[in-house]
Amino acid sequence: MQMEKSIKIVAVANCGLLVVSPEAKVLIDGIYQLGILDKAEHLFSSISEEVMNQIINGQGEFGNIDCLLFTHCHYDHFSGVKTGECIGKNNISSILLPEDESPEVIALKDQGAKSGTEFVTMASPLGIVKEYIIEDISIKYFKSLHCGKNLSQVKHYCFLLTINDKKIYISGDADFTNNYQKDMLRDEVISLAFFNPLSFNHKSGRNLINNLNPEKAIMYHVPFEKDDRKGFRRVSEKSINRFSESLPPCKIISKQSEIFYI
Repeated sequence: MQMEKSIKIVAVANCGLLVVSPEAKVLIDGIYQLGILDKAEHLFSSISEEVMNQIINGQGEFGNIDCLLFTHCHYDHFSGVKTGECIGKNNISSILLPEDESPEVIALKDQGAKSGTEFVTMASPLGIVKEYIIEDISIKYFKSLHCGKNLSQVKHYCFLLTINDKKIYISGDADFTNNYQKDMLRDEVISLAFFNPLSFNHKSGRNLINNLNPEKAIMYHVPFEKDDRKGFRRVSEKSINRFSESLPPCKIISKQSEIFYI
């Protein structure tokens, strides 16, 4: 029988990931709401009501979360209202969120003060790596541009989590056309890296993945099959199949609560 490995990553939905180390739990981009648009207008999957309730109430896999990380404040990655509910009901040690002065974030900071949750505002400039440690997890973060010229002003950060000798890279919606990810991660030996589909679809994105050369690359930010109303998942699957031989071992997240071990 295969022994369970010590580091577990659980896919929530979209870019939501729960990272479980021997001593801590970190949830990344895992509390969001897609908003009031008709479901047919959404390209991505919602967090199911069952899983959202587990996150908010600290149940099952989502019990005893230590830290919440958010790459940026877009509605498909972050909900201030739901995050406030979560920290109000759980002993969340800290939240890392890009600098933001929206009413939603101000209200969340007020809730954090009441709940005893440390609020770490990520406000470092491009080219600087900061580190935050929670139990046995080192969290390095650095500013990046958001992909898409019309979104380049969005405050966005990437994360590199180190647990023992394993490194997990979270790119979020980072722009892949410049060299800053490569430069910021120079000499890092990455065990598992998460990239959105654009990084696989574009030559410059594939060059980045190959340059970082993770032991395994995972495509996320893709709707599950049941939610793929516009064929986005089918296009992404074709892309990963087409280019897989020229990339490190890679796969696409296929279902909610899919688990990866390293």
